[in-house]
Amino acid sequence: MAQELGLDLVEISPNANPPVCKILDYKKFLYEQKKREKVLKAKATKVIIKEIRFGPNTDEHDYEFKICLYCFLPFCSMHLYWLKT
Repeated sequence: MAQELGLDLVEISPNANPPVCKILDYKKFLYEQKKREKVLKAKATKVIIKEIRFGPNTDEHDYEFKICLYCFLPFCSMHLYWLKT
């Protein structure tokens, strides 16, 4: 039947009982599958890692300033000070 139409018999779900097959164009099927995977990859949550280096003599104020500068604490006391001015 697939050969008469010039299409391919593609096994969609081999683990199902009974296995699921469709008659369709295999190249188009691969293209759509890659397209779907690309969209899912784009929608995936991306993890952002920020790194701050501190020396052994870093003062508490410097520590707080760097934390605020890199927006780990979006509304720390320094941000509130900057918003008021």
